[in-house]
Amino acid sequence: MISHSDFFKAGAHFYTKHRSLVLFLCSGAIAFWIDFFTLWLLQTIGLNLWAARAIAFIVAATFTWIFNSRISFRGREARFKNLKGWGSYMGLAAIGGVLNYCASMAVLKSVTTVTPITLFLAIAAGSLAGLFANYFLNHFVFFKKA
Repeated sequence: MISHSDFFKAGAHFYTKHRSLVLFLCSGAIAFWIDFFTLWLLQTIGLNLWAARAIAFIVAATFTWIFNSRISFRGREARFKNLKGWGSYMGLAAIGGVLNYCASMAVLKSVTTVTPITLFLAIAAGSLAGLFANYFLNHFVFFKKA
């Protein structure tokens, strides 16, 4: 049986070795909720589903740009800074975003009534679809090693 001490040592070792991945996943988890609540709010006030989905993605991706620039990939130099950096980041995020958008809209178009539960499932499907593409693009393209 593994002791608590060994378990925490293993966790600390994993975090040290894969810090940017762990923090990127935290960023994505928070962005998931931002994406979901933004989409839900925009739908609630009557915005078209397609437009609401696009706006919610932009809001969530902007959050991840800030989080990943300051926390997940801290110590690395972003390829571009400020507004130019946001535009470049969003351009790369759009690659994963296409996967995200298509998966989420496929879920939403497969149901007859859009409810908070179907919105949640759609955002979850989209987030999973874009996760790997976005991590590798951030890790290898946007944030260069110091």
